[in-house]
Amino acid sequence: MKNICYNPTWIATTEHPYEHYTRSILFAVLMLGALVYLYFISASVVNLMARREAHVLSLQTSSQVSELEARYLALTNSLSQEEGEALGLRALEPVAYVRASAPTAFAQAPTAF
Repeated sequence: MKNICYNPTWIATTEHPYEHYTRSILFAVLMLGALVYLYFISASVVNLMARREAHVLSLQTSSQVSELEARYLALTNSLSQEEGEALGLRALEPVAYVRASAPTAFAQAPTAF
């Protein structure tokens, strides 16, 4: 007995009712994916350029800070004791440091139970 429903040309020429919409949605999703991919690639390139520019700016700022520190040290060394006292500065008092011995560092307070 011959199968009447099987016809290869009928399968290739018949379109599902939602096939056109599905194809359009698939194309739109692929185009959206491509656009998002291009956006992220361009964003990473811009980020790389901004990072290099920030690095150069950081080096310039570091150079300026070191120049200012050198000027500060040169001016600080020229300050005498009398000029400091005239500005209201005074000498520091000696500083004493206390160090706990090892056994007292681990001692615990007695508990009342």
